[in-house]
Amino acid sequence: GEGLYLRDETAQGFLKPYAGGRWAFGALLPEGDLEDYLADLTGERLCALLENAEETPVLAAVPKFQASFEANLSESLAEMGMPDAFDPDRADFSGMGDWPLYISAVLHRTYIAVDERGTRAGAATAVAMSGGGGVGAVPEVYLNRPFLYMVVDRELRLPVFLGAVLAL
Repeated sequence: GEGLYLRDETAQGFLKPYAGGRWAFGALLPEGDLEDYLADLTGERLCALLENAEETPVLAAVPKFQASFEANLSESLAEMGMPDAFDPDRADFSGMGDWPLYISAVLHRTYIAVDERGTRAGAATAVAMSGGGGVGAVPEVYLNRPFLYMVVDRELRLPVFLGAVLAL
């Protein structure tokens, strides 16, 4: 079966492409503590990991899990430098219409579920492919302790969804 093996100095993992090949489910299993690994993980390091993926079958065991996240990002965005957009008296969205507009709230919600039927994230549905055996030493990645997971756009080599399972 097709698989991509991910490895750096302190973690190993895999990408398992979905049907069609553009998207893949990925996971990284640190040798040590997940929170320590995440504290040191930069965008550059993650991109390098994805760039250097080895095309090889990977024996992977993935637990069933689901996660959801909901947040009101209004305060965060205002603190990051766009307070006027949330102020009814100061917001200027005149290019969008003749009536006074302002942003009352920015809500963010994500959802992902991984089980034997595949991965469902947000409103997108994908079908997981199972890995097969091979000759020689096949890397084994069993997600039996805290791990990082992602849905990766293989064309752009970028994760579009990132999360962590902190307890199993």
